[in-house]
Amino acid sequence: MGYSGVGGFFDVKIMASQKNILVAGAGAAGLTAALFAARSGARVLLAEAAHLPGRKISASGNGRCNLSNTGLSPERYHGAPALAATAFTGFGAEQALAFFTGLGVSLREEDQGRIFPSCGRSRAVLDALLLAVSESGVSIALDSPVSLVRPQSGRFLCRYGGAEEVFDSVVLACGSCAYPQLGGGNSGYELARSLGHAVTPLSPALVPLCVKEKSIKRLKGIRAQAELTASLAGKTLSSSSGELLFTEYGLSGPCALAVSREAVKAMSGGPVTLHINLFPEICDDPFKRLIEARVHSFPSRKMKEFLAGLLHESIINLACDRLGSPAEKPVSDLSSGDFKSLISMLRDWRLELAGPLSWREAMVCAGGVCAEGIDPSTMGSLKVSGIYFCGELLDVDGDSGGFNLHFAWASGRQAGLAAAGR
Repeated sequence: MGYSGVGGFFDVKIMASQKNILVAGAGAAGLTAALFAARSGARVLLAEAAHLPGRKISASGNGRCNLSNTGLSPERYHGAPALAATAFTGFGAEQALAFFTGLGVSLREEDQGRIFPSCGRSRAVLDALLLAVSESGVSIALDSPVSLVRPQSGRFLCRYGGAEEVFDSVVLACGSCAYPQLGGGNSGYELARSLGHAVTPLSPALVPLCVKEKSIKRLKGIRAQAELTASLAGKTLSSSSGELLFTEYGLSGPCALAVSREAVKAMSGGPVTLHINLFPEICDDPFKRLIEARVHSFPSRKMKEFLAGLLHESIINLACDRLGSPAEKPVSDLSSGDFKSLISMLRDWRLELAGPLSWREAMVCAGGVCAEGIDPSTMGSLKVSGIYFCGELLDVDGDSGGFNLHFAWASGRQAGLAAAGR
């Protein structure tokens, strides 16, 4: 599906008395906030700690930038989904498409409602945003981390890089601590705390998972269609079906990323178990009948031969090693207990979670600036008038599929408009 359009999204401009606004962070949320504020008549300085703006945009979607999703809904968000729901009332999927086509980006819809630039390059999205920001008169200061935001007579004394300046409003779009190699860090949380805001506990999300079983490295690089479930003390935390990638340290791929948020957060409550069902498309009874039919057809085969054609040979070898001596018997000689162990291995292979991979591999951060201190209609601070928050810094994280970038655009727009007095 293709999308085209012109810039009608900004046809109406309200030129109020010009405000002097600082936007801290030139990522997805910060660039959007700066653009909407400037197009509303504000003077905007965009201060970025790194030497380049929008580095996470360039890297997103494996370099393709999954920028939104037609299946947008608050149910795809965690932490404080009410903040996301309010942001989407003025900037849903349809408005996002109009916004980016208005900036000159041709878009297409792919599987599961994911929206990408038609050219397949993240750089197209970043370049369009940077051109629009420049054309709107926004000034960008690179290598200029914001280290101070201090209320001063109804305004704010701010330090960015080696400069100090007074601003009427400040938009904090500093990002989260995910992907530190692309500029992620804790500066935004520190600024929020200095202004009286609480920060909920932080943990990696959409992150590969490490397991305690060392033999898993034998399956490195193997992909399987499976169902992965995380549980604590017998209670299901999260579950997902799809591609599972075995790695040297544990599990990755869409399945592992989808369950990682709840699994990692639950580790403080005790050991978390990961359950792998290697045949999620077959219900329990039909699967038992499948095994019984293979026993009838291949009674003299040993386990490795019996499972050939059902699974990758490396998974079969590991399963045989786990089952021990029964794997050397002809399947016709296996006891009911042996078959129970086999079926359990194939339908409920249990691994203990050792923890997430590092922050360097986490797509997003679960946790952030607490929603209780935020006005959802403006993304403004309820503690200090004139301060606004947007993007990853907030306690909002979405599922994989363009949901996190969409929240960055939507909350950035909301914060930028409100900071400019719209």
